[in-house]
Amino acid sequence: MAASGPVGIWFYECLNSTIQFCESHHNKTGVGTSDGGGFDIDGGCQGCTVQYCYSHDNYGSGYQIYQFSDATIKGLSGNTIRFNISENDGTQAPASKGGVLVGTAESSRAAPNNNIHNNTIYNGLASANGFYLFSNPNQFSASYFANNIVYMTGTGSKVINSSTSLTPAYLCIGNCYSSPSTSLKWGSATYTTFSNWRTAYPAQETVAGSASFKTANPSLVGPLPVGNIGGFDPLALGSYKTQGASVCRNGGQNINSLYGIDPGPRDLFGNAVPQGVNDIGCFESA
Repeated sequence: MAASGPVGIWFYECLNSTIQFCESHHNKTGVGTSDGGGFDIDGGCQGCTVQYCYSHDNYGSGYQIYQFSDATIKGLSGNTIRFNISENDGTQAPASKGGVLVGTAESSRAAPNNNIHNNTIYNGLASANGFYLFSNPNQFSASYFANNIVYMTGTGSKVINSSTSLTPAYLCIGNCYSSPSTSLKWGSATYTTFSNWRTAYPAQETVAGSASFKTANPSLVGPLPVGNIGGFDPLALGSYKTQGASVCRNGGQNINSLYGIDPGPRDLFGNAVPQGVNDIGCFESA
């Protein structure tokens, strides 16, 4: 297979549309090419949402927001990826894929308000990426990567990887990161401590002057990975709930009051959101 694409379930040039309650897995693409992922909000999409879905074992990224240069509708804006699971995505080339990927081929037009929150990204592959920023990530203005679990267990993994020297515009807030050794590429530099990253970019993982993130095992119920479940079924995804002592329970940020981001009515498992203090990840505890 030499050509790029496809993606399992995706939108392009859509307005105010939703994908939900789906499983997408084992999608493929040509060697060294793009796509082959689980879900995609693609060129020209505005006001679209992917929520309550399960992506796993795809050649490409689990979830993607991307603007291609020849989209009829110019401008990628107001899109949301929330309360989903990515498991072992990026199987073909982990170094150039991610649990979630964002990018735009437009170098001069802003891509505002594209928010990614309350997802759980798990990957046990070597050299895998959690949040992957690709192609002009500096154009994503007023966009947030918030309250996500990024749980990497493979050697050489990066919790965040920007493939370009351009500094991403995404603001990371309230996430829980776990990996064998901290590795985070942001713009042209790679950081091995969150302290050094935040010194270079003080707005990252900072709310009211204090650190907003967690660096701990999220204490998921497990076992992981889950693998095929024959179509979306939350009863088969209980491994991705957090245990009672998890730092992710009541550990998130109120993205509605802070940034005006509507979290939606429920989590992946049907629990109302929020219940007291916001949780981190796809599960909202009582």
